[in-house]
Amino acid sequence: MGGRAETYREKGNDAYRLEQWDEAIRWYTLAISETDDDLRPLGNRSACYAKIGKYAEALGDANRGLERRPRWAKGWSRKGLAHFYLNQYEEAKKAYLAGLELKPSDTTALKAGLREVEAVLASGGTERERGNAAFKAADYARAVRHYTSALQEVRRGSEDEAAVMSNRSAAYAKLKQGREALVDANRAVALRPEWGKAYSRKAVAHYLLKEFEEARAAYCTGLSHDPDNAELTEGLKHCSVGAEGASSKEQADAAFKEGRFEDAARGYGEAIAASPDDAKLYSNRSASYAKLCRWAEALTDAKKTLALNPSWARAWSRTGAALHGSRDLESAYAYYCKGLLKCPGASELMQARQGVLEELCKWDTRLANWRENQWYAKDAQMPRERMRVYVTSDLHVDQHGNIAWCKGLSSSAYQHDVLIVAGDCGDTMNAIKQGMRELKTKFRRVFFTPGNHDLWIRPGLEDQEYPDSVCKLLAMLNVFDEIGVEMAPAEVAQGLYVVPLYSWYNAAFDEGDPVPGSLRYDKFCKWPMPDTDVWQYMLNLNRERVRQYKRHPEETVLTCSHFLPRHELPFPWGVAEMAKNVGCKELDLQVQRVEADMHVYGHTHMNGDGECGNQYVRDSSGALSATGAKNNVRYCQMALEGGERGLYCVWDKGVLMGVRHDAV
Repeated sequence: MGGRAETYREKGNDAYRLEQWDEAIRWYTLAISETDDDLRPLGNRSACYAKIGKYAEALGDANRGLERRPRWAKGWSRKGLAHFYLNQYEEAKKAYLAGLELKPSDTTALKAGLREVEAVLASGGTERERGNAAFKAADYARAVRHYTSALQEVRRGSEDEAAVMSNRSAAYAKLKQGREALVDANRAVALRPEWGKAYSRKAVAHYLLKEFEEARAAYCTGLSHDPDNAELTEGLKHCSVGAEGASSKEQADAAFKEGRFEDAARGYGEAIAASPDDAKLYSNRSASYAKLCRWAEALTDAKKTLALNPSWARAWSRTGAALHGSRDLESAYAYYCKGLLKCPGASELMQARQGVLEELCKWDTRLANWRENQWYAKDAQMPRERMRVYVTSDLHVDQHGNIAWCKGLSSSAYQHDVLIVAGDCGDTMNAIKQGMRELKTKFRRVFFTPGNHDLWIRPGLEDQEYPDSVCKLLAMLNVFDEIGVEMAPAEVAQGLYVVPLYSWYNAAFDEGDPVPGSLRYDKFCKWPMPDTDVWQYMLNLNRERVRQYKRHPEETVLTCSHFLPRHELPFPWGVAEMAKNVGCKELDLQVQRVEADMHVYGHTHMNGDGECGNQYVRDSSGALSATGAKNNVRYCQMALEGGERGLYCVWDKGVLMGVRHDAV
C-alpha cells in the first residue's frame, strides 16, 4: 500500500475506533481509490456499512474483495456477516464455512459468526420464531431485526401482525428505545383494541418516556378489558411508584437549584427507589454529593450512571469530576479520555480533560504526595561513600533478546546501588513492566524517565486501554509504584540527588532550519495537544521539580532525560529531519536551574561522557545560543541497544566518576 493509501486507512481506523462510521467510510473510500492490492480498506468499509445498517453495500464490498482474492478469509467473514444481516442465513453459513477452510484457527469472527448463524437456523423456520429465540437469549437488537422481517410473513391488519408488533415493542423497550416501542404498541392496540398485552406494551413505553399519567391510563384501560391480568396489575402499582419518584425528582431539582444539596441528595435517593435504572437520577445525586464534597458517594453514583448509560458524556464527566475532587487526577484524566472515545467532541469532557491536563503539572495529587512521602528521603541518611550509581538507556527489552541482558545481571552485586534508566525500555506496557521489574530485583533503587518508544500506543494492542500517551504515562507511574521503580526526584544518599526530567523534542533544536518538518517520527504516540506543543507540556511537568536541591556546594545532583538537552551532543547526521526530532535546548535551561553536576540522556544510541560548551542564553530574537557562562555539567549517554553491553558507573566512593564495568 502506498503512502497516501496507508495514511487514509489509518485515519479510517482512528474514526472506526471512535465509532464515527460515516467518517471512517470516507477515509476508507479514499484509501480504496489509491490501491488495488491491499484489501484491508475494502474489508473495513464493509464492516462500517454493516454498522450503519447498509447491508447490501457491506455485501458488495465483501464480494468485490473476494473477486480479486478468493482466498481472503477476512472477506468471507465480511460476506457472512452481510448475508446474516440480510436474513440470508444459508448463504451466511456457506460464507463462514468457506472462510474457516482458509483460516480454521479464527475464533473471533468466522467461528463466532458460524455459531450465531447455526443458532438462528436451529431456532425455527419463521422470522417470528427466530425473533422469539433472540429475545429469549437477550439479543434484543437481533430480535428487532427478525420481528421486522416477520412483518413480511404475516397478513397486514391481522392478529398475527398485532402479535409481531407487540413483540417488537417489547424488544425496543429492552433497548430503552421508548418512542419506537410506543409506535409499535399503538399499532398493536389499534389492531386488537381489547387485548391486555398490547396495553401493557403501551404503558411500558410511556413509562420509559417518563409519561407516568399516560402509562397509568394505559394500564387502567388494559385492566378494564382483562381485569385478571397480573402483568397489568403489577405494572399499575409500579407506575404509581414511578409517579411518586417523579414528584421526588421535581422536589430534588428545586432543592439543588436553591443550594440545598443534602435535601437534593435525599430526594434523588427517593426517586431512585422508584426508578432504579434511571441513569439521570444517579447522575444528579452524584452532582449533589460532589457539591457536599462527599467524593466517595459521588463516585459510586457516577459509576452507576456510567454502567447504565456508557454512551452518555455526562456519565463520564460525573465520574471524572468525583475522582478529580478526591485528588485522583490521574484516574480522572483517564475517564475523561475514555469518555471522549465514546462521545467524540463532547465539550464538557474536552474542557474537563484540559483542566486536569494543566493541573497535573502541579503534581498535587493523592498519589504524587504519597510518592513524595514514601520515596524522597528514604535513603537521605545513607553515607555517600556506600552508594554506587550506574546509568543506562535504550534497553528495548522487546528487541534482540535484550531482556536476557537484564536477567543476566547479578542478583547480589548491586543491592546497595542505584540505576538510572534514561528511557526507551520497550514499546508496550508489558515489555516495560517486564524489563523494569527485572532490574528492580538487581538494584536497591531504579530511576526512570520515559522515552518516545515507552509512550507509543500500538494499534490493536493498547489503544483501548490507553486513549492517549498521557494516559499511558500516568498508568506507567502506577505500574512502577507496584514494582518499586521511581520517576520522581529523591535524595538517594547524604547530599546525593537523582532528578528525573520529562522531555520531548522541539523542532527548533534544528539550528539550520528551526521549524517543524513534514515527517512524523513517532506516529504511534497520541497526544491531547498538537505534536509541536508536546515538548512544552513535558517541560511544564518538570516545573515543580526544577528547584534548588543542594544545601551545600559539595552536594551532587544527577539529572536525566531521554532526549538531548544540547545541540553539541552527537546525533546521526544525514537522516531526514533527525535534528528536529532528537532534542530540546529549553530542557538544558532546567538542567542548569537544578544546578546539575551530571545529566544522563539517551535516544541516539551514540554513547559518550563529557562537558559541553557554554550555558544557553536567549538572544534578542528569543532563540537559545551557547553564549553564556562556562557550562560545568557533564553529559552522559550509555545506551544498551546499539552500544556496549556493560554497566557504566558514574558515582562511587563518594565522588563522580566514569568507569565501564562488565555486567556481572
